[in-house]
Amino acid sequence: MNRALFLKLLLLFGSALLLSSCGDSPKNSPSSTTFTNASFKGNFVFSVSGTDQIDGDFAAAGSIQADGAGKITSGIEDVNFASGVDAGVVISGIYRIDSDGRGTVTLNDPSGPIDFFDIQLAKDGSAKITNFDSTGAGGTLEKQETSAFTQTGAYSFTLSGEEDDTISASGSFSADGNGNIASGMSNFNQGSSSSTLALNGMMTPIFDNGRGELLLGSNKFSYYVVSSNRLILAGLEDSILLHGEAKK
Repeated sequence: MNRALFLKLLLLFGSALLLSSCGDSPKNSPSSTTFTNASFKGNFVFSVSGTDQIDGDFAAAGSIQADGAGKITSGIEDVNFASGVDAGVVISGIYRIDSDGRGTVTLNDPSGPIDFFDIQLAKDGSAKITNFDSTGAGGTLEKQETSAFTQTGAYSFTLSGEEDDTISASGSFSADGNGNIASGMSNFNQGSSSSTLALNGMMTPIFDNGRGELLLGSNKFSYYVVSSNRLILAGLEDSILLHGEAKK
């Protein structure tokens, strides 16, 4: 066999091996997660804001416990509408999670259904809330962990809302662990006016479902513990709509 023929045969053999190897390799496919009702289990904090055709702008926050089998076994929520505040409403309910992670949640108080919304679950168990009470309003639903939370510490906060005009605020406060807001400061913007305010107040311990109450200056809030260093804030005053969060 001459040298040229040998090289041609060697190239053909190598090409055949390469094609065979490519044909035998498994095809890569994107990983997917199949969700069920069991994917939604544990304690969660939700927060939403938007506009209702009847009551105008609103904000709602609360905490719920899902049993992994389609039931909301316990919960509490606060809703601030232009028409007033429903504070500390005890809730339960039902839910359904489809295989793609989309689902629906219906919350009831003792008189019957009061809230319903769609969710899209993520792999970590958190979710996006859409179409709250058919208003198109959205928000978040996050896993709740209260065991490592202590009141003591320095917090920064942000707020948004409205009264006679649009409101935004940010600032900080320190809690001494004995129910007192020892010191604080807020940059408060309403419409075209701005002011800097010194803050003091009170902070109750957390009760059932990781909820407590907070007085910052003249404004009263419920707070929901999300984790050791994060709180969701919901305003509890009829005359002003405020909602936001605080972080250590």
